[in-house]
Formats: sequence, structure tokens, C-alpha cells
Amino acid sequence: MNTIDEEQLALERSRARFEADLLQTIRVIAERYHATGATLNGDAARAMLDEAFADVGLASRWPAQTLVEGIRGIQVPDGDEPLTDDAINALGEAGEVFRSVFGIPALHPAAVPLHTTHP
Repeated sequence: MNTIDEEQLALERSRARFEADLLQTIRVIAERYHATGATLNGDAARAMLDEAFADVGLASRWPAQTLVEGIRGIQVPDGDEPLTDDAINALGEAGEVFRSVFGIPALHPAAVPLHTTHP
């Protein structure tokens, strides 16, 4: 394996660890919200995602650029209306975590790749 391949592999592994860390943090926060009786709407989803990114950022586990790339890849609608199936699908893996925690079945499969960031 040459140096470029090793560097690319290291970057891919780092990205996978970041996404796993972020998704676990989202799950913990979503479980706390769900336990209080919160509904999954745009405002709640945005608050949970903001808190998750702040948590992994404040813990200094990931460089700022990794956090910025992750945040840039997530679009959350505003408002207190429950999120539609399409809106949850658009959240990628974070949406799947929300579905799992809030017990929301998918009405149709996600049309977007299940990742939180753009490559």
C-alpha cells in the first residue's frame, strides 16, 4: 500500500469514527427528548442536532473542519409541525436515529444516501 492509499484509508476511518460518535450522541440526546414527551418536529430536531454537534465539538474529540462539514450536510426544516417522512429521510443517518428513538416507521425508503455529510 502506498502512502496516498494509507492516508485515504486513515481519513475514511476517521470519518467513520466521527459519524459513529455523532450518531451515538444524537441517540442519547433524542432519548432524553423522547422521555420528556417531546414530538419530533423541525425545531426539536434542530435543537437535538445542534446539541449533538456542540457536545462532540466541546469535547474536542474532532477538529473544527470535521464539525463544519458535518453540519453543512444536514438540512432541517423549521417549525413545530411534526417532520414528514421525506424530511426525516433527508436527515440521513440522523433521521434513522430519530425514527428508532421516536418509534416512527418509514412510509417509504430514504431516497438519499444514509450519511450525515457530503463527501
